[in-house]
Amino acid sequence: MSKEILRSPEEFFRANPISVDHDGVMADTRTLIVNEVNEIFSTNYLATDIRTWDWVYEIAIKHGMDENGARHLNTKLWYRPDFLSKAKPLEGSREFMYWFYERGIDVPVVSSRNPEFYESTMMWYEEKMPFVNRSKIFIRKNFEFSEDTYKAFVLSQNTHSRIHFDDSVEQARVILDYTNTVVALLSNSYALNDRNGLIHLPSENPMLLPNMVRAQYRVIQSIFS
Repeated sequence: MSKEILRSPEEFFRANPISVDHDGVMADTRTLIVNEVNEIFSTNYLATDIRTWDWVYEIAIKHGMDENGARHLNTKLWYRPDFLSKAKPLEGSREFMYWFYERGIDVPVVSSRNPEFYESTMMWYEEKMPFVNRSKIFIRKNFEFSEDTYKAFVLSQNTHSRIHFDDSVEQARVILDYTNTVVALLSNSYALNDRNGLIHLPSENPMLLPNMVRAQYRVIQSIFS
């Protein structure tokens, strides 16, 4: 990644193109999920409590649901396009993408969502961020690649993407292992902080999710600090 001092953030990102994940970076999926869980079980969990894909299942079991019911609820909340399409943009994400749009810079969206989410994801951007180039939205077309490897594959093919914004520690690890892409990680976990190529973007308040407010400037500051 180019580290020379450039005259402006725009010039930096023209020299160092980016891509972004969808869930947890563009869409505030965790808040949608945790609000539904709290409604069902009359609990007060926080979005930051969600740390694994099985979290809903584990919480359902903890609160007395049988295994079949817990699996069904986990699938209903994580894998139903009509439900996840209700997610609001993560704080700062719309402004972030518009900043690049105004400057004529395409930002690919690289998501490991299942193939059946293709149409609902496109509709989400049509409604929430219509200025995002739909031809630059990449979602798995089949199950040839796992969720953990799909992003790494796309990023390894797209030599123009030098910085990828993601919220998953596991998928960030795979990207760092198998590509030359730098990962800007929106996570309060410090598990990967010893890795070269990581730009850590945690929340100042560990009780809150990291967000995309001025994320482009925070990345530059991290690189040149």
